[in-house]
Amino acid sequence: ILASDDGININGGSTNSGNPSAVSGKVNNDYILTINGGEIYVNALGDGLDSNGSIKMTGGSVYVDGPTDNGNGALDYNDTFEITGGTLIASGSSGMALNTTTASQGSILIYFSSTQAAGTKVTIGDISYTPSKAFSSIVISAASFSSENNYTVSLNGATYTTFTLSKNITTVGTSNSSMGGRR
Repeated sequence: ILASDDGININGGSTNSGNPSAVSGKVNNDYILTINGGEIYVNALGDGLDSNGSIKMTGGSVYVDGPTDNGNGALDYNDTFEITGGTLIASGSSGMALNTTTASQGSILIYFSSTQAAGTKVTIGDISYTPSKAFSSIVISAASFSSENNYTVSLNGATYTTFTLSKNITTVGTSNSSMGGRR
């Protein structure tokens, strides 16, 4: 998916439809983006995956090259993001960056201290990804990440940082934006 705004957006209707559930920031538990398998690639100028409710992922592979502006995020949901299987890699700006909320596998949000150039290869454990756009954060979730293990984050083969996956949902670094997570 190549999108000039949001890549995949579950909002219950057009924001011009008069539907009160389509209002930005309103949570509607009826709206669930479910990914059970397959391979999805999203390159979005707006939010990569966006739900006014929840996102659930049980399998497959999802790759998001998200926004470069801090007013959008590679992942955007108003309720929860539960991942129980598959591989998720979502890179983008850090201003609105979100990790998953529930994970039965390792899910890591990394904030970089400076914006990384397009084409910078990120490697953590056995997972590597090369975003096609500049990015200052990345979420990586995979079954191969195990709690209580140590991991090295490498950029183009050079060590950036190391961390311990102390619980399934982990954040490394801090946002370099004043915008901050949820909206």
